[in-house]
Amino acid sequence: MANGSDGSCDHIVSRVSEGLLVKSFTSADVDVATGRFMLSVGEAYVIRSGLIDHAIKNAKSHGTGRDPMRRIVAVGNDATFGSRAYFCQKGTQMIPVGVAMPTILIDGMSVTAEHG
Repeated sequence: MANGSDGSCDHIVSRVSEGLLVKSFTSADVDVATGRFMLSVGEAYVIRSGLIDHAIKNAKSHGTGRDPMRRIVAVGNDATFGSRAYFCQKGTQMIPVGVAMPTILIDGMSVTAEHG
């Protein structure tokens, strides 16, 4: 995803009354037949009144198909490639992939988590 014009991560967080700042994902599962997905979150923080409040653990985000893309309300100007190596795998086939994405604000994602 290309950089947007909605400012830095801090600026976007300041707009959120209640939400979750996800810094990394550890894995993903997608059912291509139904479009359902589940993302395991590696590092995340609760946002309250535009401020980062506390860390959470064991968070999972889930949904269907393109729904999250339709709910993007802000795109930051801070895209960078992550330092972690990622791989896309199907069966015994595996290929390295890169991940670069700016901060995005999605309204109404479904998330489950434990307090950290």
